[in-house]
Amino acid sequence: MSEYEYRVVVFYCLENTIHKSQKAAGRFFPAYEYTGCYFSRRNDSLARRVCERSKTRRIEAHIKPDGSQPFELERTRSMHYSLFNLVAYFELAQLAEHVNIDLWRYRTKEGAGIKTAFDFLLPYFQDQPWPYPQITPMHHEYDILEKLLRIASIKYQDGQYVDLLHDMSLLHSADRLALLYPVCDK
Repeated sequence: MSEYEYRVVVFYCLENTIHKSQKAAGRFFPAYEYTGCYFSRRNDSLARRVCERSKTRRIEAHIKPDGSQPFELERTRSMHYSLFNLVAYFELAQLAEHVNIDLWRYRTKEGAGIKTAFDFLLPYFQDQPWPYPQITPMHHEYDILEKLLRIASIKYQDGQYVDLLHDMSLLHSADRLALLYPVCDK
């Protein structure tokens, strides 16, 4: 067995184990797998398969048409893990662009997608109380939200995300996020 075949087997076993566990860490696995496929061997077809498989194994299986992420909403830090999941989806969507797959705009037959999952959370950062378990205060979540809003404003070209950044005073111009994901002034 070659080193490459060994790594494929290891990835396959790890992916199945993580996928079955329904943990948020499983959502990061396709990004890691993609990175291994694409950058170590420049294997575009394998990287493309990882992205295509993520549509059904990740997005379709873990995001409902209303944008909720049921496995995360059952957890004690449900907002944190819902955002954490979105970080994984955003990373994979950015990587998928390199093999000409648009996960940003992918929707299941029922209408679920990365954007619907993101939009599901936004009202709870504004004026609606979070109705799911969250045993810790949501401080770190605002840092995650800023990054995701910045990326979403660029990828979706949606002014509502820029407006939210301004309205929620989430623009930290001294932060490296401002360099990586600049947003227009209001």
